[in-house]
Amino acid sequence: MEDYVQTKRKTYTSEGDNNFYSVLLVQTWDGQEWQDSERETISFNNGLLDSVLVETMNEEWENLHSYSFSEGNEGVIEISRNWSDGNWVNDNRYTFHDVTLTNYMQTVSELMEQEDLEIKEFSFYLEDSPSTSIENWDGQDWQFEERLMWETNGESSDEKILVFEDYINEHWVPESRMVFKYNDAELANKLEMQEYRGIEWATVFLEEYIYNDSGLRISHIQQFNMNGSFQNIARYDNTWQQVSTSTNRENELPVAHELGNAYPNPFNPATVVPYEMESANHVTIKVYDVTGRVISTLYDGMQAAGTHQVSLDGAQLASGKYIIRMESTGFTQTKGVTLVK
Repeated sequence: MEDYVQTKRKTYTSEGDNNFYSVLLVQTWDGQEWQDSERETISFNNGLLDSVLVETMNEEWENLHSYSFSEGNEGVIEISRNWSDGNWVNDNRYTFHDVTLTNYMQTVSELMEQEDLEIKEFSFYLEDSPSTSIENWDGQDWQFEERLMWETNGESSDEKILVFEDYINEHWVPESRMVFKYNDAELANKLEMQEYRGIEWATVFLEEYIYNDSGLRISHIQQFNMNGSFQNIARYDNTWQQVSTSTNRENELPVAHELGNAYPNPFNPATVVPYEMESANHVTIKVYDVTGRVISTLYDGMQAAGTHQVSLDGAQLASGKYIIRMESTGFTQTKGVTLVK
C-alpha cells in the first residue's frame, strides 16, 4: 500500500464572534518539516472589515497584495493594491452599490462556510449588490473598466442573470452574461455562459448540477458549444459522508488530482493557478476563452506527485472570462477566471 505524503496545510486563527478568521497561514511540507509559504492577515475597525494583507515568505515575510474596505454613499468600496519596489501601487477599485459593510460581511461569511474560499476571492460573488463597477488605476486616476449587474427575468422567478459590461468610449457595452437557473428548492441547477453578439445572446458554455434529497450536489456536468453543438467536456460526481471536523483546518493530503482556485481572481495582469497530483503522470493545463478557443498552454508534460502551480500572464489578453482546464489520465477539471484591466 502506498503511503500518503503531506504537502500543504492551512491554519486559521479566529478572534471575536464575527465568523471571520483573523490570520490564515499557508505552509508547505519540505519532506522534514512545515515551511511558511503565505500569510493573510485581516484587520477590523469597530467590528467591521477594514483591510486584508497578503504576504509571501522569501527568507522573511514580504508584502504581496493588500485589500482595503470602506463604506460610502454609493456602497462598499474595495481597493486592491500590489507591492512593487517598496510601495503599494493601486490596482483595481470595486464599488458594490447599495450595500453596507454589514451586508458585505454577512454574505462573505455565508460563502466562506459553503465554499471554503479565502476572503480575497469573494468580490466576484456578492449578490446583495444590484451592480458592481470595476475601475483600473492608470497611474494617475481611476478609469472605468467593467460593470457587473444582477438582473432578474421578468418572465421567470427562478432565474438570475449576472451581466458583464465593458466601458468603451464613455458608454457601457454588453460583453457577456451568466444565467443562473434554480429548481423548486431554490438551488442552482443550471448555469449558462452567454456572449453578446451585437443583437442577441449566444450560449457558449453550460454547467448542470444535480442534487440529492438533502440538497447536496452529487453531480456536475460541463459542456462547450463546439460549432453550434454542445459537447461534454467534464463531469464530477460527489459522494457525501459524515466526517468529524477540527477547528485547525489543515489542508487535505493530495488523495486525487485537483485543479485549485486561481489567486487573485479577478486578476490583473497575472494570476497563480495551483494544482495537485496524486501520482506522477502526464498533465496539460490550458486556457480557453468563452468560445472554446485555446488561448495558452500553461503546462504540458510529466509532473511529479504533490502540489504545484503555474502562472497565467494576461498582459496581452483582453478583459473578460477565461476557462482553465487541467487534464491527466482519466481526469479533467476546469475553473473560471476573470481578467479585469
